[in-house]
Amino acid sequence: LLFFFIGLLLFLSQIFDYKLKKSSIILVSTIIIFLYFIELALIYKNRNNEFNSRDNLQFYTKEEKYLNLKNNYDDIVTYIEPRNFINDNTLEVFPLSGIPNTQTIFCEEDGRLPIYSSDRYGFRNPDILWDQKNNIDIVLIGESYFSGACVSDEKTITANLRNLLKDKKIVNLSYLGNGPLIQFATLIEYLNILNPKIILWAYRERRDLHYLSYEKRNKILNNYMLNKNFFQDITSKQALVNKTLRKKFKDNLSVYDDKIINFNFIKFIKLSELRNYIQPIKSNPTYDEYELFYKVIKKSFDLTKNKNIKFYVVYFPDSNLFSSDQAIIEDSNSEKNIIIDNLNKIGVEIIDIKKNVINHSDPSSLYDDHFNEKGYLYVSEIISQFLR
Repeated sequence: LLFFFIGLLLFLSQIFDYKLKKSSIILVSTIIIFLYFIELALIYKNRNNEFNSRDNLQFYTKEEKYLNLKNNYDDIVTYIEPRNFINDNTLEVFPLSGIPNTQTIFCEEDGRLPIYSSDRYGFRNPDILWDQKNNIDIVLIGESYFSGACVSDEKTITANLRNLLKDKKIVNLSYLGNGPLIQFATLIEYLNILNPKIILWAYRERRDLHYLSYEKRNKILNNYMLNKNFFQDITSKQALVNKTLRKKFKDNLSVYDDKIINFNFIKFIKLSELRNYIQPIKSNPTYDEYELFYKVIKKSFDLTKNKNIKFYVVYFPDSNLFSSDQAIIEDSNSEKNIIIDNLNKIGVEIIDIKKNVINHSDPSSLYDDHFNEKGYLYVSEIISQFLR
């Protein structure tokens, strides 16, 4: 669009006199130089943020920590988000978690990059729980909050609930970046294996409907909605899942090396960093996205109800809850009202984390970007009180 207006300005200058033509050329040249100057500044800023200090752990990326630690472990990897595969419609199987049976480097927010042991299916659980699958009480299905981003194992919501509800066996089937369609696929694939008594389904304000707008592009994920009998049988295809995830892991490391060594001229010409910087975060979900979400929840609720499994939606606030931008707050509140109203119509019970966070004496103390350790404990206490 920018170059269209520049072209239009140059075209119009041809029609008018020489002075206007000369002024237009100077103006256009100045705008172009200014834009590429900003692009270079953003490239420097972003690269400097990523590689500021190779000797200070607080600046490490997960790839950097991998390179430093790989010789100390038999097998260590970085987390691979399933949403990385959304645009690949050539997949034989769509992964719903990370690489299994390995040490996994997770995300960083407080100067540390947690490392956890993934279970046989790539989730964040003690693997022994899969041997007790007929006695599972609670299953958590969600994205970053339920997966424990970005804290150590003993500080996650799952770990806290295990301490607060000591008589309950709890399995976490969540993964960073998963949205409603991937969560629904997870429910379909693992429900009959675990047969839990309770499903806790995470909904994250201003994120989940945004994720849904991308997830619906994938034909495998769409099949879960279009075909009531669709089933990847993902646990029987774990070797293929592992191969797919390991390849993505390798590819990610290659991209990381390129970021250190190479200057991507094509991206520079396209002003990629500038466009990413000014691109607004989508805040207002469409009618179609709301409708698809309701269908996902309705199918999930009906499926669990038919098996006498209790199904609860845990409503998480947007991390911009404390934004000074009134429009963001109004959009979030409007979204909550619509979501809650329709969940009530379906008959789904809601554990309202947002309401409790707003009423907390110091809400901002619960957050970094995600919830911090204090925040996760607070959320866990709310959930455990609800379930008692």
